Amino acid sequence: MCQYSISTPLDMRSQLLLRHYPPMLCIRLLLCRVQTILCTCSRTSHDIKRREIPYVKAMRIMSRVVSRFDDDHIYPVYRFGCINTKDKSVLPLLYPDQEDPHFEGFDAVKKAYEHIAPQIEMSGPTTFAPMIRQAIEISRESNGQYMILVLLTDGDVSDMVEDMKALQEASNYPLSIVAVGLGDGPFDKMHIFDDDVRGRKFDNFQFVNFTEVEMKAGKCENPELVLATAMMQEIPSQFAFIKKLGYLN
Repeated sequence: MCQYSISTPLDMRSQLLLRHYPPMLCIRLLLCRVQTILCTCSRTSHDIKRREIPYVKAMRIMSRVVSRFDDDHIYPVYRFGCINTKDKSVLPLLYPDQEDPHFEGFDAVKKAYEHIAPQIEMSGPTTFAPMIRQAIEISRESNGQYMILVLLTDGDVSDMVEDMKALQEASNYPLSIVAVGLGDGPFDKMHIFDDDVRGRKFDNFQFVNFTEVEMKAGKCENPELVLATAMMQEIPSQFAFIKKLGYLN
């Protein structure tokens, strides 16, 4: 696997990748971590002693792309799928030590995550619905600002019906949802959310199997660009639908 390094060629290629995005677009990135006990890779995914765990790598790549359009680089970060939330609620990442979910820049997110991860007891059942509805509330308060909700997950959810309802509700707002799968899954329900949820105003959900794409991208000249492209590939079309629906202020 290629080691990560910041380089001018990557920046230039990223500019080519992003040229299709609205130049004045202000995006707020909601970085969220969801963990489920259904996947055997759950413990290793959060082992912060590793050089760069998958959760951190996915957040870093996504935030690096979106930061080009984010005016303040402040990210609200939540956790769920733990003993305190299960499938009922979400919490700010550092709760109870810090009730404010906002962090300035990726480095602050990474530091907070590495601090709290060893202290969290993961527990199912897990659903996306509470986090999607939290994002809806944030969207309501944003006065028509376009947002991207990033869900990091290592397995499927337990209540498809409730999650589908939440996706339908979210399609009434300028909100794109990107679910990033880490580890071996299973991710069967993610593909259903991506393709077969009826009753939405637009297709607002994209699933990316990060681990699978990463393995294939390792053979490429610039694997991180491949990963970034995979995670952002549906954003332009979603933004076009959102604009057409008149959701933006």
